[in-house]
Amino acid sequence: MRSGPGLCVFAGVLFCSLVPTPVCPMALTESDPLKRLAYRLYHTLPREFGKGHLERAQSEGMLPKASLEDGKVYVGYCRNATTARWDGKRERFVYQRTKFHDTFEEDIVHPEDDLGFDVFVPVGEAKN
Repeated sequence: MRSGPGLCVFAGVLFCSLVPTPVCPMALTESDPLKRLAYRLYHTLPREFGKGHLERAQSEGMLPKASLEDGKVYVGYCRNATTARWDGKRERFVYQRTKFHDTFEEDIVHPEDDLGFDVFVPVGEAKN
């Protein structure tokens, strides 16, 4: 176990004493406040979003599904992306994923449609 001011590494996972969940190094160094907000919401909300949890996330900055515009790119967080384009027809986010040197499109749902898998938590519109 290694540690530093407010941080420790245990079994290869970085923890922050101020946050009760594992912390990704990206969240500690990310300068974009929207990406930091998205990361925090993603990791502090329960995996199964309920109505109360969705309302709390929206009060803290998550964009509701009804406010998303087709074709716009949003800043947010999921396991594999920090930006994604909203596809209004399919009601899913689409992002570019690279895995084993292959890049392909993958889609993911908004927390309001959580099926128990990964979700994309949008917090703002991406700047061009």
